[in-house]
Amino acid sequence: MNSTRIVTGVLAAAAFGATAQAQITLTDPVLLFEATNAQGTGQIAIPINALNFDVNGNYSWLLAGGPVDIMDGPNVLATITSASVGYKNYNPAFPVGVQDLKSVEVAFTVTAGASDTSFIVTSGLSSFANLFPGELRATSGMTLTDSAGSPGGATIYGDQPGGAYFSTFYNAVGGVPATGTTFADLLSVGGSQSVGVNGSTSWSEDYPVTPGTFDPVGVAIGSLSSQWAFTLTQGDQSGTSSAFFAIPAPASVTLVGVGLMGLRRRR
Repeated sequence: MNSTRIVTGVLAAAAFGATAQAQITLTDPVLLFEATNAQGTGQIAIPINALNFDVNGNYSWLLAGGPVDIMDGPNVLATITSASVGYKNYNPAFPVGVQDLKSVEVAFTVTAGASDTSFIVTSGLSSFANLFPGELRATSGMTLTDSAGSPGGATIYGDQPGGAYFSTFYNAVGGVPATGTTFADLLSVGGSQSVGVNGSTSWSEDYPVTPGTFDPVGVAIGSLSSQWAFTLTQGDQSGTSSAFFAIPAPASVTLVGVGLMGLRRRR
């Protein structure tokens, strides 16, 4: 059995209005949580009408009002304790030439249910007028915590290619998120991480490795999306943060010149 719920949450600070800037377009849902374990399979979908947008065509959503359970019928498969998603389109505070930086930013914390639980968390697809030539950057970080009352310590396994946890994609196929060309599979750390009873650990990985730099992929970039996939032991908790940026080349040189290269994942 598969159960899907729609969560609207509470919008971030509102600043509604039209913009003269070129717009990004987003697929619906804008964030999809999927959880599978011995008790079943369920989904939480964040619909596009839950988004806040500002005058520059930037979009955001923030979970508020308490944790949300991912269910399959009466069974609680997992719990989302925090979540946010953002889609950047235009920043007038940046210099001309870099104002059109695009990004997909996802952060969340989940707790596994009554058995080891596999999670897939997929952003929506952000599409925009081609950036050519385009440059890309991906940042990611996560934590693993052994929860009180869970059996033994905690272990987490990366379910993306090569044991990675987080993957980024550009130039989607057929308007579907998490398709197209893979830019980077991050946080492999040998495929798994473990902590002892009441333990906690965190790790991160960015690509390119040098802080703030971008990779000139050599093609036009017209869309971005990202996906987390991992398996977490019973009752334990993991938190994530990530960002995937696209910028027109050679705009990254301008960023260096004005000290804006500290584009990092959200904490």
